[in-house]
Amino acid sequence: MVSVALPKTAQIGVVALLHIEQLWGKNIIISDRITKDVQARTHRRKRTNKKWLKRYGIKTVPDNTRIFIVDDCVFMTEKTYQKVKCILGRSD
Repeated sequence: MVSVALPKTAQIGVVALLHIEQLWGKNIIISDRITKDVQARTHRRKRTNKKWLKRYGIKTVPDNTRIFIVDDCVFMTEKTYQKVKCILGRSD
């Protein structure tokens, strides 16, 4: 159910500690540095979409689908934390 992936070194080195909590003995660190790159504008046709990628480029958005586990810390975004909290039935 939970996606675990290795973080990029640039993202892990510049983590903003916004909120720390305990979950199964691990520290939860809410970070806004977990991001992914998506195309700024998309088109339904492949040829036009390729041109739009070149013209408009990519943008960085928060990745609300990933959870990184490093040693005794769990890194996730605020939205992911809310989803996990809802699934576990915790109220804070």
